[in-house]
Amino acid sequence: MTRTIIAIDVDGTLYENGSVAPQAVVALRDATALGHVVLVVTGRTWASLSDVIPQVLPLCVGAVCENGGVLVVREPAQHTLLHRQASSTLVAALQAAAIEPLDVGEVALGVPTLYAPEVAQVVADAGTDEVMVHNKGSIMLLPPNCDKATGLRSAMTALGLTGSPIIAIGDAGNDLPMFEMATHPVAVSNADDAVLAAGVPRTRGVAGLGVAEAVGRLLLGRIAG
Repeated sequence: MTRTIIAIDVDGTLYENGSVAPQAVVALRDATALGHVVLVVTGRTWASLSDVIPQVLPLCVGAVCENGGVLVVREPAQHTLLHRQASSTLVAALQAAAIEPLDVGEVALGVPTLYAPEVAQVVADAGTDEVMVHNKGSIMLLPPNCDKATGLRSAMTALGLTGSPIIAIGDAGNDLPMFEMATHPVAVSNADDAVLAAGVPRTRGVAGLGVAEAVGRLLLGRIAG
């Protein structure tokens, strides 16, 4: 069987309602045993992943974090910023505007969606070129050309996987660039309106159950009931 990359989102996909479905962990473990490769591709920071997907991280060769801004490879150990660091000037401006909670990553900044108009004004006043990327209840501020597809391509190059088929599994609008480059794009059934509008094939199961369904059907010869 051709070695395949399983590029998988975290929140709303692997991780939902405070846990990861055991069925997803089993399916990913079985896929890696066959030689397939798991890559987490997430808007989260690397530091936060051990708290939410500790069962999955040991199965991963690495992670694309902060929506394509940071690449972490397990062996040989690498931690690489794929774009410029988050602007301290912009952080200070957002804090001065009392926009909180403010999630400060190495590259990306995260704020609640309800502050979208205020954030747009702060960015305009600061004269920076950060792009606002909506992800369900939050907004990420990112450098131009920083998305899950650019991050995934960098990961594939670093890991010597360029040209490998890709199963991309996600649930939100910021997954669309990753879906577009995938051999098999898959949306879990709880995907948001942007993903539904794009016509990405959906699983029957939600979140981790959908992950197990997709991996089982595409790689393990299992048919979802």
